[in-house]
Amino acid sequence: MYDILIRDITVLPMTEQNSVLELYDVAIKGQHIVDMGPSGTIDSEAQHIITGTHQVLLPGLVNCHTHVGATIFRGTTEAMKLKEWLEFGTSLLEQLTPEDFYWSSLLGCCEMIRAGITTFVDTFFYNDSLNLLKLAMATGVGKTIDLLIMTLP
Repeated sequence: MYDILIRDITVLPMTEQNSVLELYDVAIKGQHIVDMGPSGTIDSEAQHIITGTHQVLLPGLVNCHTHVGATIFRGTTEAMKLKEWLEFGTSLLEQLTPEDFYWSSLLGCCEMIRAGITTFVDTFFYNDSLNLLKLAMATGVGKTIDLLIMTLP
């Protein structure tokens, strides 16, 4: 028995042939796809059945450049020129506490999950990679381990 069976979904497997598999069933056990085939061709016993009609299943997206700890600042500086933004941003960063960083990062992870992002690379000045890695693991999002070394003015 599967944990989840998604029926009649369109699958984009991202193969060299750029194929589109329409009306497929996809079986999931735990965190893994364990079977897939044209609708009605695989075992239909599952704890949860989801109708995938008019939906698309594709591999998770990867955000290769983010500053998840700065999510809390989004929308505060759109009209600024780069130099002004860097100066303003530096003053804000200096005011961040570890708890601010945690909550901002959690918000960022939730937004990424909702957008289909399964892995991210974070390069934020408040370099707390270990705690961010723990947070990512708790939310189910993958994170690469980074080390940021730079001198701020």
